[in-house]
Amino acid sequence: MAAMTIMQNAAAQTDTVVVKNADEVKVVTTGDTLSVSIRGKKDEPNYYFNKTVAVDSEKEDETTSSKNVGSRLGWDFSLIEDRNSAAEIELGFVPQLSAGWNILLGKPSDMKTKWFPTTDLGFDIFRLSVRPAKAKWWVSLDWGVLYNKYYLKDCMMTASPDGNVGISQYPEGSDSQSSYFQTVSSNLTLMGHYYISKNNSLGLGISWNERIMDNGSYKTKYTLSDGTKVVDMNELPIRRNLFSIKAEYMMDNRYGFYLRYTPMSMFHKGKGPSFLQLALGFQVRF
Repeated sequence: MAAMTIMQNAAAQTDTVVVKNADEVKVVTTGDTLSVSIRGKKDEPNYYFNKTVAVDSEKEDETTSSKNVGSRLGWDFSLIEDRNSAAEIELGFVPQLSAGWNILLGKPSDMKTKWFPTTDLGFDIFRLSVRPAKAKWWVSLDWGVLYNKYYLKDCMMTASPDGNVGISQYPEGSDSQSSYFQTVSSNLTLMGHYYISKNNSLGLGISWNERIMDNGSYKTKYTLSDGTKVVDMNELPIRRNLFSIKAEYMMDNRYGFYLRYTPMSMFHKGKGPSFLQLALGFQVRF
């Protein structure tokens, strides 16, 4: 109401009035033009409105900008976006399920794996995202749980008395052979995204996996020729932390493919077989 009153009584001289009703209301009259700008309003501190009219004509120029900022942190991206850009910050429960396969690269020649059941399963739970207004790119930080299982083929995992693990052959004449090892870890992924079309995007980032348990474990079992059943279970001397590079392609902001490359061995040097990992699969966001 104060702004309308000032507009109706605008004179020819320059006059500036600031009304602290919203966050800031500024009315500027210069000659035969009058300009009203409003910055911030209830629950929207990054709201911006500007209107300029000619007092003696019906011509007017109006621009309005409003962005629903998630947690209202008010980050400013004006250096790389337009002058009124702000960041939309969101933190919350954003479940995402991923399922794929692990390919072991550079593994020992006597270590063979079953490709299909060697699985890579992930469940992201929480997400922090930063989205600059009017930009095609954004950044996300996801936290969840990652489970990996590796099945061996025609060979088994065994442990020596010093705690190291290795790959060996099953005893001659044995059957019902099965050997696998597994790990469970928390997964933190920092990723940058870019829209290549309206709802499709590419992402590239870094993942940090920290073992929830200090060690993973393996289980080997087989039946000897005399009928004796043997079960061998033990912990694995693996690294507590692993770093990976992850890339993804998302469609309709919900479905997509991912690829994660781990350029470091799971086992400590000299404690177990050395290999790198390449995981690929599908993911869906709920």
